[in-house]
Amino acid sequence: MSGVISLAGSIFLQLYEGSYGTDYYLEKYGEGLFSNFNGMVAMCKWLGFILIILGCIVWVFGKKTEGPKLKELQDCRNKKLDERIIALHGVAPGMELE
Repeated sequence: MSGVISLAGSIFLQLYEGSYGTDYYLEKYGEGLFSNFNGMVAMCKWLGFILIILGCIVWVFGKKTEGPKLKELQDCRNKKLDERIIALHGVAPGMELE
C-alpha cells in the first residue's frame, strides 16, 4: 500500500506542481532533497515501484507458506463458532431445522 501511495504521490506532485515546481522548491528549501524537485519525484516513483514489487513478493511467499495453516485455522474457527451458535440458539446457519 505504501508503494501505491508513493507512486500515486509522485504522479500527483508532477501534475499539481507543473512547470513551476522545480523553481519553487529550489527557492523554498535552498538545499537538500526537497530543493531538487525532479529528484524528489523520481525518488518517490522508484521507491513506489520497489515497495510494490517487495510487497508482491512477500504476499506470494506468505500465501505459499501460511496458506495451509490459515485454512486449518479457518475450519477450526468455523466449528467453534457453530458450536457456540448451537449452544445459544439450538441451530446454526446452514443446518436443517428438526
